[in-house]
Amino acid sequence: MVGLLPLETEVVVEFGAGTGPMTKALLDTGFSPDNLYVFELSEQLCLHLKNRFPAVHVINASAADIMDLDRKVCAIISSLPLKSIPDATVSEILAAAQKKLRPGGYFVQFTYDLIRYHEVFDVGFRHVSKHVVWANLPPARIDIFQKI
Repeated sequence: MVGLLPLETEVVVEFGAGTGPMTKALLDTGFSPDNLYVFELSEQLCLHLKNRFPAVHVINASAADIMDLDRKVCAIISSLPLKSIPDATVSEILAAAQKKLRPGGYFVQFTYDLIRYHEVFDVGFRHVSKHVVWANLPPARIDIFQKI
């Protein structure tokens, strides 16, 4: 997922970091931890992330709280299980993300739904590409959207 981000990306937000595999991959590219904001709803996972990545901004809050950031966001990496979250919550998260993303900003979404991306992306985003990762167990799909 990280390799699909444009190289000129400055501020990145990660939704649903879990234990931090994407966070680590992003930092391994040399990305500045000062420009990385991680939103994780689980307090326990936040503590883990703060211990593992002390220089990263780890925020124990809903992804919809991205509006509280005082920086313009260039890209969002999301591992949120959008198909399992109530539609109203997904709409709230995506509306906030769209408002916070700079024009032309990218939203990279990881999902196990190999058929179709979540329909809330049809408003305000352009589907740029999809990649199926067959080596992942189970296979996963990565969709890249660009803010219109």
